[in-house]
Amino acid sequence: MQRGQPEYQWASLAEQFPASLVTDIAPEKLKDGQTPDAYGMGIEQQSVLYKSAYTDVGSRSSTWSSVSTPTTAPSGITNWRYYFDRLWGYMTTGQSLYYGAFGNYTYYMQQDASRLLLDSEATNITGVQPFGSNLAIFKAGNLYVMRNANNPGAGFMADLVAEQGTDAELKTIGLNESIYFANANGIWSSDGRTLRELTMPIRNNLGDVKAASITRLNADFDKSRIIGYEIDGETNDVKFVLIPGMEGGAGIFTYSGTDFRFTSRSVLSGKGNPIMVDKIALNYEYDSDDQIDISFQVKINDTWQAEERTRVMPKDKAGRIELVTNHVLAARRWAFRLTSIPASFYIHSIETNIKSGSESGYAVK
Repeated sequence: MQRGQPEYQWASLAEQFPASLVTDIAPEKLKDGQTPDAYGMGIEQQSVLYKSAYTDVGSRSSTWSSVSTPTTAPSGITNWRYYFDRLWGYMTTGQSLYYGAFGNYTYYMQQDASRLLLDSEATNITGVQPFGSNLAIFKAGNLYVMRNANNPGAGFMADLVAEQGTDAELKTIGLNESIYFANANGIWSSDGRTLRELTMPIRNNLGDVKAASITRLNADFDKSRIIGYEIDGETNDVKFVLIPGMEGGAGIFTYSGTDFRFTSRSVLSGKGNPIMVDKIALNYEYDSDDQIDISFQVKINDTWQAEERTRVMPKDKAGRIELVTNHVLAARRWAFRLTSIPASFYIHSIETNIKSGSESGYAVK
């Protein structure tokens, strides 16, 4: 084919779903399975893109709960827990963690020092949370860990693990031998020795994936997920779900009620040469006889074009829809965004019909 005559070829744009949020890498550098901007994606079914609100707020540890102030307890200690077969107490205006004798629930009896003073810096304890056989002791800007807190013999000590903390015990949770917590800098985890920044991929654009946006940090213990949500009156509004064990790091998924958006990674023209895209294909399954109504946008270089809409009647439960865009313009960078898809619509892969150009015009690549 002569130079200047276009030739389009279908190429894969996305097929690794659900895609984890990554905002601190240029969109054209992202891998399949990552997205620069998305919310409202379903994560229960793997390898498909679909919309779904997240309503399961998980739970907190059923055994780490408040207990009544025990008899003969030190005065002024208002927060009491019973765990590892002993009482634990602290107040949010102090720097000491108190512990009772092993095996005593109703009466506070001393064993060893029965008090751990954390006064290397002048801030107070904000919360305590168990994980594995350890206790995480939080201050606003620090994390201390008491290892082997299940030891019947006491003699406890705590090490400063990180200069990251949290402002409330309800924003901490233990899961699978690690402690997780939220603060203004994102979501963190620790195995008791090292600290891991789970939200590093979105560090400079956290959105609602931070302590100020949530009331509680819970866990789905069966599915190994961390869930941050806000309590608004009688409504639980999930803001984010983190899946720590995903390949390549923690998966980050955000939610905004029932709203949905999926944005692809950007396609970058080779060697700076221009590209054009005239169609986008969705390979799908659809568990409904209703009309398929899809809204989408394309991005030309740094500008999102006006939203477009396609409506088709499904012929089969599985098929392929080719979306024709009105914005067929030469670009150095190009991206695709779904802004609305129907319920029960499952996308297996997204393809682009793309044409590559040369320095002096379009040519076969």
